[in-house]
Amino acid sequence: MRGIEAVTARRELGYHRGAGLTLRTLAELHDAAGVPEQATACRDAAAEVLRAIGHPEADPAG
Repeated sequence: MRGIEAVTARRELGYHRGAGLTLRTLAELHDAAGVPEQATACRDAAAEVLRAIGHPEADPAG
């Protein structure tokens, strides 16, 4: 059972990482579209998701 739990935990981390990076991409698209307040909201959400899983890219420079 321990092996299954480890695989599930890794999979969940992957999902969260993917969600965080997707939100970061949405922030870039909103920047390009000229919607800075939505870009900021997406960027903040991305950082929160990535920080929650301890991802090193949670707070990128810039």
